[in-house]
Amino acid sequence: MKSLTDAALRLAPLAVAALFVVATPAQDGPSLYDCMEGMKDNLKALSKSLEDDARQADSLKHVSLMQSYVMIGKELEPSNLYDLPEDQRHAHSLAFRADMAKTLGALAEMEQQICAGDNASAMAAIRSQLLELRNASHDKYQAEDH
Repeated sequence: MKSLTDAALRLAPLAVAALFVVATPAQDGPSLYDCMEGMKDNLKALSKSLEDDARQADSLKHVSLMQSYVMIGKELEPSNLYDLPEDQRHAHSLAFRADMAKTLGALAEMEQQICAGDNASAMAAIRSQLLELRNASHDKYQAEDH
């Protein structure tokens, strides 16, 4: 079973990257919801893998997947874009993209911490920086019906 899990973790970033290449906002592809669910699932898995130094490879794969989901998601529209007046939508989209870029930066920083074997700092970054970015972004960009 472990080899199957290892194989899935090795191939998962490629699958997400393939979605990014194939899907553009004008085509069918992963929705922002799909990307956020992928982030959530991998954040949970990352939190668990960071508890065990021997699972460094798993932690790095989860961070990579999260980065891939952010890369896809930042090309999409925020859920509440059409709740705004038309003259505010462009600025809202740019703010969304900038916040996604901040998330990507936080994940890159976390990846460096994991590479250095500093799981405690990576876990602290999840609890503070990453969750703060997530909560603030949900408040700003999530449609009211979510």
